[in-house]
Amino acid sequence: MAVDTSFFQSFLAQELRAEGEVLGMASALLRILDRRGIRLSDSDRECILTCTDLDTLVHWIDRAVTASSVNDIFTEE
Repeated sequence: MAVDTSFFQSFLAQELRAEGEVLGMASALLRILDRRGIRLSDSDRECILTCTDLDTLVHWIDRAVTASSVNDIFTEE
């Protein structure tokens, strides 16, 4: 018996998945920074948590791996 899963392709389902992915990336970035001992101001934390662009979050995560300060993450070279 086949199960109809087409409702998982709805706009709402796609939107929820995207929001979850963004939230997961923001959480991962905060965890990386915490584990690396990089302190964040409240405004830095808010900037990360309110970012809705997945590409930006991925870029910040890539930079966080080698950053020595929060400025290294947000400031372009």
